[in-house]
Amino acid sequence: MDRIERTLTAGRHLADWRRVYVIAAVPLFLAGIPYLGVDLAVFFFVIAALWLAGERRVLFSLLLALGIATALCAGCAAVFAFGLPAIR
Repeated sequence: MDRIERTLTAGRHLADWRRVYVIAAVPLFLAGIPYLGVDLAVFFFVIAALWLAGERRVLFSLLLALGIATALCAGCAAVFAFGLPAIR
């Protein structure tokens, strides 16, 4: 096995563990909704998922997470007749 094959194999192994961590973060996301509210739980989940996916640009991650959380909460507020739990 040459050096390139070893690097590719190590990269695949790391990618497998990243998937496991994202899957493990979903129950934490769901458990955090009653305590943090939907908006903050989505924000932190998106940041964690981006970080686990290898994104290291902080400003991009913060803005993307903020945009996704805002769009999700605004969409839910427009669609649902009842409010979602949020920090008041």
